[in-house]
Amino acid sequence: MDAGKRQRYEKIAADIVRLAGGRDNILGVAHCATRLRLVLEDNDRADTAAIENVDLVKGVFVAGDQLQIIFGAGLVNDVCQVLADSIHMDSMSLGDLKTKANKRMNPLQRAVKALSDVFIEIMPGILAAALLTGLSSVLGNL
Repeated sequence: MDAGKRQRYEKIAADIVRLAGGRDNILGVAHCATRLRLVLEDNDRADTAAIENVDLVKGVFVAGDQLQIIFGAGLVNDVCQVLADSIHMDSMSLGDLKTKANKRMNPLQRAVKALSDVFIEIMPGILAAALLTGLSSVLGNL
């Protein structure tokens, strides 16, 4: 990455750290294909409206106890690396980040998440059975 891009990404990283509540509020950093994902100590300390106005940010939301900042494919890799370097934290895998986020959940939230994770795995089978039952019913009526 050239010096101009790096300088621009360093400013973006500094703005994100400041608006996310500071370095001490960030517990973990990772990215997926298009989003920078942060696990924060306190989500209420993050100014999501202001983060949306940071250079190159396309959107911001909180999902699954993670602050997710949309940058787009390719760009998010560089921004995540510069951010991780600036706060002296290693970029985590998505699995590690989700584990860290899950530790912050209360027991009821963990139970609901565990139950929903089971249904996510069997949902394709349930949908296929429903489609076959409906198709069988339609063909039976003909």
